[in-house]
Amino acid sequence: MKKFYIKDICIGDIVKIGFKEGKRVQLYKGTIIKKHKSKITVRTLGVEKIFSYFNPQIITFMILKSHKSKIFTPN
Repeated sequence: MKKFYIKDICIGDIVKIGFKEGKRVQLYKGTIIKKHKSKITVRTLGVEKIFSYFNPQIITFMILKSHKSKIFTPN
């Protein structure tokens, strides 16, 4: 698994996040649509989830494809 830094994560990147729910690891794959300080919003098939960078329940975080496009524009 490639090491990454918070500044390497951009809006439009396709990521795969593995986080712990109880005793099992739930994989979540989607596109980053929003980035704010220590949180990111990931969308897949009409479902949006907010993840914190420093959440201890996140087991894996992989950047599958990097796109340098802006999807979400705050007001």
